[in-house]
Amino acid sequence: MDDLDLSDLESAAPSRKGPSTLKWLFRLVVGMALAFGGGAGWQWWEARTAREHVVELQRAIELERLGGTLTAALVQAGVGRYEDARQLTSDFFTELQEQAQGTSELAPALTEILSERDRIITVLSRGDATAITLLTNVHRRYREATGLSLEAAPAPTPMIQEAPVPEEAPVTDTAGGKADEPQTGLSTGP
Repeated sequence: MDDLDLSDLESAAPSRKGPSTLKWLFRLVVGMALAFGGGAGWQWWEARTAREHVVELQRAIELERLGGTLTAALVQAGVGRYEDARQLTSDFFTELQEQAQGTSELAPALTEILSERDRIITVLSRGDATAITLLTNVHRRYREATGLSLEAAPAPTPMIQEAPVPEEAPVTDTAGGKADEPQTGLSTGP
């Protein structure tokens, strides 16, 4: 055993000074691919969520616009312009039919409202004042079915604080009047 030379052991053992350039490069490429994949996946998820939100907002805007058309028809009928009200009501029901076909959760309620179409159009074409009651009922049912508010929006809060009004201070008269009497600012003449 004395014949063993330490230099023979050192040359037989592999070098452990660090990873080879190829291994280091491979790890770098894998790390960059994982980082890129993670970032791209996160961006895809955010874009998908935003896209779904936009679709929901577009649908809500369309429902609100449709409700506005029905409101305009109700106003026109209220002032006796039954032909204009009939045209607006016809537009409302045409678009409502498209909405009922495109939305599964609202379809039963919207289909029920659509069943009133012929009756309301006929009453409006005759210029009958009962159309106002029918339109009001359809308007209420539409707002309830779509979840749109029946109440007016709250009044905006003022941005500027109103200054408190000071109490009336006694006015002194330099023209010889009494100091305790409030002055009107009008002269009665010389």
